[in-house]
Amino acid sequence: IGPVRAWVDGDGLTALAAYLQEEVSDFFAAQKRMQQAAKEAVVVEHVSTSSIRKIWQSLPYAARLMLSSGDGSGDGESGQISGGASSSNAASTGVYWYIGEAVVDTAMIECTLHVGSLNADRVAFYFPELSLKRLLRAPDELGSLVVAHYRSAIIEHYLELLSGFVAGGLKRAFGALLKPFKYMSAAATGGGGRRSRGGGGGGARAVVRCGGARSARVVCVATPSKPPASTAPRRSKVEEIKENSDFLRHPLMEELKSTEPFINEPAMQLMKFHGSYMQDHREKRAFGQGKFYQFMMRTRQPAGKVSNQLYLTMDDLANEYGNGTLRLTTRQTYQLHGVLKQDLKTVFSTVIKNMGSTLGACGDVNRNVCGPPAPYTNRPEYAHCEKLCHDLADLLAPQAGSYYDVWLDGEKFMSLERENPEVTKARADNSHGTNYVGSPEPIYGSLFLPRKFKIACTVPGDNSVDIFTNDIGIVCMHDDAGEVYGYNIYVGGGMGRSHRNNATFPRVATALGFVPKEDIFYAVKAIVCTQRDYGRRDDRKQARLKYLIHDWGIDKFRAVTEQYYGKKFKTMEEEPAWEWLDYLGWGEQEPNGLLYWGINVENGRLRGGLKKALRQVIEDFNLTVRLTANQSIILCDIQPKDKAAIEGVLSDLGG
Repeated sequence: IGPVRAWVDGDGLTALAAYLQEEVSDFFAAQKRMQQAAKEAVVVEHVSTSSIRKIWQSLPYAARLMLSSGDGSGDGESGQISGGASSSNAASTGVYWYIGEAVVDTAMIECTLHVGSLNADRVAFYFPELSLKRLLRAPDELGSLVVAHYRSAIIEHYLELLSGFVAGGLKRAFGALLKPFKYMSAAATGGGGRRSRGGGGGGARAVVRCGGARSARVVCVATPSKPPASTAPRRSKVEEIKENSDFLRHPLMEELKSTEPFINEPAMQLMKFHGSYMQDHREKRAFGQGKFYQFMMRTRQPAGKVSNQLYLTMDDLANEYGNGTLRLTTRQTYQLHGVLKQDLKTVFSTVIKNMGSTLGACGDVNRNVCGPPAPYTNRPEYAHCEKLCHDLADLLAPQAGSYYDVWLDGEKFMSLERENPEVTKARADNSHGTNYVGSPEPIYGSLFLPRKFKIACTVPGDNSVDIFTNDIGIVCMHDDAGEVYGYNIYVGGGMGRSHRNNATFPRVATALGFVPKEDIFYAVKAIVCTQRDYGRRDDRKQARLKYLIHDWGIDKFRAVTEQYYGKKFKTMEEEPAWEWLDYLGWGEQEPNGLLYWGINVENGRLRGGLKKALRQVIEDFNLTVRLTANQSIILCDIQPKDKAAIEGVLSDLGG
C-alpha cells in the first residue's frame, strides 16, 4: 500500500512512530527512534499481518483501529478512525492498522471501562463492558478508541472526560498522528458515518493524552501488505440512492420531466422525502388495463393544526387533481390520493404557496411532529407544547433546498412565520461534534437517517398522541400556573413489525431522562444524531431507533447520547397517570369564550356529504381545524352564537 507518515504534536506525546521490519524483536529500540523523531516525519514501512498479530501477543493492553478516509475533497486532511475487528467498518480503499500500548494501574485490572463511543468528527472513547483481565486474554474483543483530527479544544475536552471516567486508573494512553496518503483519497465514510472536511494544509491529526500524563508509547503504525478483497461497509440500496442524489434532487428532477406516467425506482425513493409515494390504482388494474400509476401526497402539520386557508386549498386540490377525498392520518396530517404525475408540480406548489408543506412527511427524516390537538387558549402548557412541535419540526426539517428546486424551480417561498432564533442557533451548534461541517444538511448529511423518525410532544397526563409509540416522546413538565420548566424524554417506541419476521417487533418507549427547558433542542438533536450514526443502514427492517436501543440497552444509549448532548440527563420528573383523550364533542377553548367541536371521521376518510358540509362551515364561519392522532377532526374558533347553525349544516349534509 505504501508508507504511512507519522507526525507529532509537540505538546502531546513524546513518542509518535516506530520503524518495524518483518520480524519485530526490540520495542525499546523502536521507542528510542520515536523519541528522536519528535516533530519530524518518520517513514514506517508496512509489515505483514502475521507480524501484526505477533505484536498483539506482545502488548499488555492493545487496541486495533481501522482507519478510513474522508471524502477526498482535495486537502487530504479528512480522516476517520473507527474501531472493530472486522474489515466491514473500514474504507473501501484499504484497511490501516494502528497498534498502541496503554499503561494501566493493577488496581484497574478487575474494573470495567464503559464510556460513550462517538464518531469521527470528535474525540471520544468506548470500551465494551469487559474486564481488562478478559481483554488481556482476548484483545480482539476490545471495542474501539475513536480519535479524530479536529480542533485541539475539542480533543482536550473529550480527553478530560475520559480521564474523569477512569478516575486516574488509566495513567497513560496511546496515540498517533497519521497523514493520509493516496490510497486514502477515495470517498468512504464507513457505515454511513459523517463526511468531514479538514482545514487544509497538514495531515490528519489524532492525539490522545489523559490522566495528566505527558508521555505514552506508540508501538507500531503499519499497513497490511495488501488491502483486503472487500472492505466496503454493507449498505442497503436506498442508502446509495440517497448518497448519490445531490441531497434529494437527482434523478427525481429528470424523471418528473419525462412523459412517462411513472418515475423510476431511485426517483421514487427520493420522492418520499418530498412527501409523496407512487401507487397503482388497484381497481383499474383489476379490469385488465395494466398498471395505472398515480401519486399520494402527504402534508406536514405539526400538532395537527390547519389554517382556514390551507384546509380550503386541500379541499380544492382533492376535487380538481385527486380522487375527490381527503384522508386523515394517525400522525395528524392529510393524505391526498389519486394525483397524476403531470399534475404533481401544480399540486405541490399550490400547497406551498398556501402556507402548507409536504417536506419530510415521508422518507428517512423526522416525520410530522405530533401534539395534543386541544385548542385551549387559556392553558399555557398546551400552547407551549404546540409551539414546541413547530420548533422541532423546523429544527429537523431538511435544509439543502432541493424541495424548492424541484417544486418551485429554486424559488424559496417565504412563510409568514419566522423560525425561532433558538432553533436556528441549535441547528448550527457543533460544540459537541453533531454537525456535518460545511454541508448543506448540517444534521442529516448526504445519507439522512437510517429510517423514518417520529416525535410526539404532550403535557403530563394527556396521552392523546400515544406518546410511548414514538422514537422520541416529550412530556412538557410545568408548574401549577402552566409554566413549562423542563421535559421528560422517552425514546425507542414503535408499534410496527414485518409479517412473518420475528426479528421485528413492537416496542414501548423507554425513559431516557429529564432536561431543562433551555436544553430541549440540543437534547433532541443529540438523540437524532445518535440514531443517525449508529442506526443500522444494511437492513431497513432493523433500522429504527427501537432496535438500536434494544441491542444496546438504555444505559449505553444514554451514555452515547450524552456525548452528543454534552451533559448528563437528569432523573425523570414524576408524572400523573396517563389518560387517553379524544377531544370529540363540544368543548370550550376558554371559559365563556370560543368553542370547539370534535367530529369522528370513519377510517379518517373525508368524502361525500361530510366533506361538503365541513367545507361549507369552515369557509362560511372562518374556522380553523385540528387533526387528531385518532383520525378525527376538530373544528375550532367557533362563536357560541354559531353553534346551532354549524350543527344544522353538518346534520343536513353530513348525515
